[in-house]
Amino acid sequence: MSPAARPPRRTQEERRAATRQALLEAALETLVEVGVAGFTTTEVVKRAGTSQGALFKHFATKADLWTATIDHLFAALRADWAREVEAVRPEERSAHLAVDLLWRQMHDERLGAAFELYTAARTDTVLRASLEPVVRAHVASLHELSRLALPDALGDPDELAGLVDLVVLAIQGLVIDDMAAPDHRAGDRLLATIHALVDAVLESPSDA
Repeated sequence: MSPAARPPRRTQEERRAATRQALLEAALETLVEVGVAGFTTTEVVKRAGTSQGALFKHFATKADLWTATIDHLFAALRADWAREVEAVRPEERSAHLAVDLLWRQMHDERLGAAFELYTAARTDTVLRASLEPVVRAHVASLHELSRLALPDALGDPDELAGLVDLVVLAIQGLVIDDMAAPDHRAGDRLLATIHALVDAVLESPSDA
């Protein structure tokens, strides 16, 4: 290859960003496959093709790595959500679209890693303090994204904040329960109930 045909060398910042991305993807893969109990930084750097030294330059502690990994996952899920909603014409968007998107995303196997970390944070105060702002920001983003899926004619979507919370937490609870005792019938019942509840809320007079 002639010198003129060589691709430009990456800057130090670009190399650093690429290393961080590789570490986060490797950490997420590891969490999904072996869980918190089997998670090791040795496995992460092996998958990422880097070194322990490089890992700890980016993440000082395992809690920092886990939190950044979940934040990375949440950002990817939100981007997927936005793309799916924007592919639907505004006049065809509905609260039911938001429910179906939430349902599908909550059943993404990668979220199992996040829920497992939620449980680990119950007795790990350092992890809990690290995760809390990330989880709160993600929940706030879910509210914003749900509003994006609603038609403009619906009215003031802020009034539906409680409904969004209920739907998110109901689906999340089902997914966590399914980790121990999968029951497709319960899932079918819950989804039907959520859609019926959405209809009931939207059909109720706003001043009732």
